[in-house]
Amino acid sequence: MEDRKEKKYRVAIYCRVGNPDNADMALEIQKSMLREYAADKGYEVVSEICEIASGRSADRDGIREILSLAGRKAMDEVLAVRYSRYSRNMEDILHLKHRFEKQNIKLNALMEIPVKTE
Repeated sequence: MEDRKEKKYRVAIYCRVGNPDNADMALEIQKSMLREYAADKGYEVVSEICEIASGRSADRDGIREILSLAGRKAMDEVLAVRYSRYSRNMEDILHLKHRFEKQNIKLNALMEIPVKTE
């Protein structure tokens, strides 16, 4: 019988702050929370994407990097502390969520109730 290694659930961690004041500390707090959650669940963290950028729009480098990971099927879920880390624009968040759902990738926030798109 063939010995197959069970595939681990893969997550990408996304952290963002809009203000450069104390950004290192704020990003580190977000990363720490998300790493701990992933470890508790037994998830494999495949990428940690952190940026200092405005959340007014999802048109930024960190989101493009997440989209690239999704295009390569390199993750099963993207995880942030709050949905506002992805964008402060709910339309952007829903667009990302729909896009990822088509690829069977979850878009979630650790400290909030999941957004339903159906």
